[in-house]
Amino acid sequence: MSWLDFLPIEIKEVDEIKDPTQEIKDGDILHGVVPEALRPLYTLHRATSRQMELLQVEQKFEGKDEQRGKICELHFKSHAMQLIFWIEVYDALRLWSTPGNLELRVDWQVVTAKPAPAFPFFRFLGGGPQE
Repeated sequence: MSWLDFLPIEIKEVDEIKDPTQEIKDGDILHGVVPEALRPLYTLHRATSRQMELLQVEQKFEGKDEQRGKICELHFKSHAMQLIFWIEVYDALRLWSTPGNLELRVDWQVVTAKPAPAFPFFRFLGGGPQE
């Protein structure tokens, strides 16, 4: 069986959901709430990403090159889970025509974040509106 065959099993085995921790910010536009059925996938994605990052730190500081293959595997699997999660969110909340990038906030709120202001130096270079 392939990883894709095992993914639904892994999702069902998630026993503790890890909620997003980023607070709502001024200018966020709320679009809805992530359906409960998608929350284990998000949790699994974050756990896989965390495992990959820990192995990267280990490799960097302990020189464990044999971890390179596992890091690559976890990177791609985590990214695939993240894409599947967001595709499902876009479908569930019917957000395909929503401009901007969606982000998660506390209580599983899906928002479009207000773009960060450009630094004055970048505006001088043409990176944003002049004031």
